Amino acid sequence: MIRDGATLIENAVDVLIEMGLSPEPRLDLASIMIQKHLTQEQQQVMAALAMGPQSIDELLRQHACPVEALTVTLVSLEVQGLISSHAGRYQIC
Repeated sequence: MIRDGATLIENAVDVLIEMGLSPEPRLDLASIMIQKHLTQEQQQVMAALAMGPQSIDELLRQHACPVEALTVTLVSLEVQGLISSHAGRYQIC
C-alpha cells in the first residue's frame, strides 16, 4: 500500500494532519469566554454550541429572544472567529 501512495499513520496527530486539521489544542469554552469578554447572550450561544452544531431554529427554541437579537449575537461571534456556519448549522471553530 505504501508504494501506492498510502500514508503511514502512527498516531492521532498523523490522522489530523492527513485530514488537513490542526493538531494544536483548542482553548476550552471557559477560557474563550474569559479572554474574549463575551456578553451574556454570546456566552449562552457558545454554551449551546458546545453541545454540537445547531441551526438558528434550534438556538431560538433554547433561548427566549427575538430572531433579530440572536442573529446579531451569531454575527458578532462569527466576526470574532469563534463560530462558523456550514450548511445552515452553527458550530464552534
